[in-house]
Amino acid sequence: HANQVQIGSAASVQASFTTNWTGTPVTNESDTFMLFDTTGSSPTSQLFGTDSTRGSNTYAASISTSTNLYPYPATLPSDNYDAYAGGCVGDDPGRTNDPGFTLTGGQVNPETIKEPALIVKVYGNSYDDNNSGWTYSGTHWTASTIATNAYDGTEHTNSGAVANEYAQISFTGTGVQWIATYGPSYGKAGVYIDGTLKTTIDTYSASTTYQKQAYSITGLTNGPHTLKILVTHTKNGSSSGYTVSVDAVNVVGGTPNVVSPAPETIAPTVSVTDNNTGCGSNVDYPPTQAPSINPAQGALQFPGEIYGSLIVCADNGTYKNTATVTNTNFSSPGTPVTINLYNGATGRTAGTC
Repeated sequence: HANQVQIGSAASVQASFTTNWTGTPVTNESDTFMLFDTTGSSPTSQLFGTDSTRGSNTYAASISTSTNLYPYPATLPSDNYDAYAGGCVGDDPGRTNDPGFTLTGGQVNPETIKEPALIVKVYGNSYDDNNSGWTYSGTHWTASTIATNAYDGTEHTNSGAVANEYAQISFTGTGVQWIATYGPSYGKAGVYIDGTLKTTIDTYSASTTYQKQAYSITGLTNGPHTLKILVTHTKNGSSSGYTVSVDAVNVVGGTPNVVSPAPETIAPTVSVTDNNTGCGSNVDYPPTQAPSINPAQGALQFPGEIYGSLIVCADNGTYKNTATVTNTNFSSPGTPVTINLYNGATGRTAGTC
């Protein structure tokens, strides 16, 4: 909500903000705040702080006015300003029941503006080969960032020159799929789940095939597991080599082939656009966290004033998706918003916000 500021003599204003999610305080909650003249006098509104951009985050715990503000003449019906987080003039609520406080020159009156949090949960289910969760053991792994036909354009391959080198990743769910490249020079790999050998996969193919599902398992206990792909230095008699590919894994859960999204492990980029016509499509880029304060609870806090709707966009550098939050759904202590970036998610498109 907005707080009303009454200025008794020349004074500066410092706005501080507090956000708590599941009892945990969040730092750096806003990039700008507004003082809106309730009398309609010019200037009607004043903006303080610096708008964040995709490349420059300017969120802070407190923001101060740059110059002294002055009271309005007593002949005016009111000398109140509405003070609120955010940067949109059109969002001023103009409420009459806001708690008020008075500032006088040289006097320090701390006042905290409390705002509800927008909790953005960004989910994906595909762990690319360059995800930080992978462990590659051995000296014969090669990372390619120009694998045009591979998932996300990257791939790890092992020449298979020696046995027992491996790639391993942990996941949470009821199943997993290993995605790999097959080809004329590819060999065999052992697949281990939670340390137990499940099968040996022959990845030879007469012609190169990309993003092929090499292995899939479902029906695991819903919880943490490990997948290990072991280089065996064995091959099909028709293969000219022993290469093993790691392109990606998909986490699955529930029933076979049903996606079980996992929180993104790398901080996504999130933009929040206020579609109130008085805001000029104001866009903010709040600070994101991954993993979040509580990985199961959310990844972003945005406490700005809202009286239109917010268009929330999240991307992981390759794919993006959006969600809309109306003002009726923006409530205290916070509104969880889900953005899905996993394979097959409705609305997911290539690109960034």
